[in-house]
Amino acid sequence: EIAGADWPIVQHKEGAITVMCVERSVRVRCGGRELEAAAFTTRPERRSSDGPISARFVEALVRGAESAGLPEDYIHRLRAG
Repeated sequence: EIAGADWPIVQHKEGAITVMCVERSVRVRCGGRELEAAAFTTRPERRSSDGPISARFVEALVRGAESAGLPEDYIHRLRAG
């Protein structure tokens, strides 16, 4: 959980303050419990599937998934693109 005083920093880093993305509520499973969480997604008018995904971005996702202890099959799918 992120302290309330720190949340504006997260919003800024994710691009919510600069209107680059949209913050939305999601349900996640963690430790056998279902929790409400915040997710940041690209604004619909900025969304695009044109062009390749950068290798650097994929590696950042893989490192995060490994650090979080996510399942190996999920990490393999990330690497596969």
